[in-house]
Amino acid sequence: MPRPPRFTQEEVAVAAFDIVRGGGEESLTARSLAEKLGCSVKPIFGLFDTMDEVRQAVWEQANAWYIERLDAAMSAGDRPPYLASGLAYIEFARTEPNLFTLLFMHRRTPEQMEQSSIQLRPVIEIIARQLGVGYDEAYAFHMRMWVYVHGIASMIVTGYLDWDEAFAEHSLSDMFHALSEYTETKQGE
Repeated sequence: MPRPPRFTQEEVAVAAFDIVRGGGEESLTARSLAEKLGCSVKPIFGLFDTMDEVRQAVWEQANAWYIERLDAAMSAGDRPPYLASGLAYIEFARTEPNLFTLLFMHRRTPEQMEQSSIQLRPVIEIIARQLGVGYDEAYAFHMRMWVYVHGIASMIVTGYLDWDEAFAEHSLSDMFHALSEYTETKQGE
């Protein structure tokens, strides 16, 4: 009779997540994962066919954790939800640089792109209501704003900038107001 698995897929994925969180995606290997679990690589490959499957499980955990933090920031009520979402993204880059890099600084799979698109819809709807525009115009607004927010976050995660939260908040507010005025002007034409 075969021996029951020593670990579950979830336990292996959590260990892999911890490795990536602490040392970045490049630190995740079958050997480093086996070492963290205190076993050989055999139990890992009894649960996952490839390390790419393990990496996908880590991506899913990191994305779920990011979304929880984003939702908490947006529902806290201390800032307008859209501003809170941008600040949460920047704070995630500051406090979780390895997870930020995993999620936002490399090519995504089509499945990851689709998941991100679905998760973005509520944010676009907030913008549409706030600006009184349709979904497509709100999406365009968000993409312009996103380039700015992602630029700040990327420069923080790479050590190029060291902006504190207050400075980031003022910068995002200024850009939001400038883009809002641009959108109003464009609608009036």
